[in-house]
Amino acid sequence: MPPAFLLSSRSIQHSNPISMKLLSYLFVAVLFVSARVSAQNVFPTPSGNVGIGTATPASKLHVLDNGRNYYVNRGIPGQTEDAQGANYLLLHKIYTGTLLAEHFVMGKITAIRGGISALNRKWTVEVNTSAAYSQNHGSMISYNEPARLVTLTYSGQAYLAVEIVSSPTLASFSFTGYANNESLQLVFDQNVSNVQLFQPTDPIGIQGRLGIGVRDPATMLHVHGQQNTNIAKFTFGSIPAAEAYLDVSNGTIIGGSYLPLIRGRSYTPGRPLGIYLIGEAEDVVAAGPEVHHAAIVLDGRAKTNTKLNNNNVLAVNSNAQNLMLLKADGSLGIGTTNTFGHKLAVNGSAIFTKVKVKAYAGWPDYVFQPGYLLPSLQEVEQYIQIHRHLPGIPAEQEVKEQGIDLGEMDKKLLQKIEELMLYTIAQQKQIDTLLQMNRQLQREVTQIKQASQK
Repeated sequence: MPPAFLLSSRSIQHSNPISMKLLSYLFVAVLFVSARVSAQNVFPTPSGNVGIGTATPASKLHVLDNGRNYYVNRGIPGQTEDAQGANYLLLHKIYTGTLLAEHFVMGKITAIRGGISALNRKWTVEVNTSAAYSQNHGSMISYNEPARLVTLTYSGQAYLAVEIVSSPTLASFSFTGYANNESLQLVFDQNVSNVQLFQPTDPIGIQGRLGIGVRDPATMLHVHGQQNTNIAKFTFGSIPAAEAYLDVSNGTIIGGSYLPLIRGRSYTPGRPLGIYLIGEAEDVVAAGPEVHHAAIVLDGRAKTNTKLNNNNVLAVNSNAQNLMLLKADGSLGIGTTNTFGHKLAVNGSAIFTKVKVKAYAGWPDYVFQPGYLLPSLQEVEQYIQIHRHLPGIPAEQEVKEQGIDLGEMDKKLLQKIEELMLYTIAQQKQIDTLLQMNRQLQREVTQIKQASQK
């Protein structure tokens, strides 16, 4: 400002009214001239807009620098329909096969609704989209309600747009950011066609810890959910969210309690698939301290990071009905929760193509050793008449109450077979002796008959 205008407040107070008016005119003139010097700067135009670097500001504050148009609180005319279907905010035209000039919309768009007689609603999105040459790119973050990027056709032209859900009317749309060859126009669902979800490929990066629902995240991603709310949900493609999802939530409704629950629902009509788990590992033999490891490891342990001693390690259920239970002692129950002290308990039938029982001590080959006291058949008969089962074989009631040990039973049965073989051998010897005696008697009878005929 020229030195002549650096007047003290005292001199201004003692000036006459004509001098004051002249001074005001001169001051405004100097401001206008200085605003036009060496740059396209425009102070409030008749519309109230201010331009820096441009003589035609399109918003209350329009900055043109480095060939880029940056707008502050640029109004977008119109309002959405009142719950009559989805509306769309056109961002810019997109590439559809013909090389395209630069189209950009990079910034924040907001809209509001609310008052004494209107429902409260706010809508905020941050968009970062472009279409140039032969490619379309874009990403978006919505803050207050669901929104998504779509492509559509409007008046015969293909656009990238933001879809606004059907709900009470939104108004006072405003854009702040950088734009070039933009549209920024509200249109209704009945005026558009070929609406398709835009598949974004641009990454959205966050450097540092991300906290959702928590003020001080403890890890790179820390999500804090409130009681009776899900923590995370993942859906896929155009399949309805209720039909296909991966959900992380609280598995109990008891207040003050949390049970981590991971629920996966598949959408594979006609196929028996639910959730699929793959563990990829080196194809090596597990040995040494890792002999108990595998490509997929389920590790149940106490909260003290020690082995479980009393609680169950793994339960396989179907709608809360237990099918298989692995206990902390390593015993496995199939169809039963009581393993009765055995490593495997099966409530029901079982089928095997091969079963091998580890050899027991005292295999009954001792039956064939010299000196083995084989009970007589008379003794066996007397025992059967009294006890109604073979000696050394468990009775029916004992089997009902305690079951049988397959290895031990095989040993006892083999002992009986070997004893039966000794009985058979002894009987065969007696039969051979009787046959020999019978043949001798027949010879003698023949000789007597021949002698009597002479």
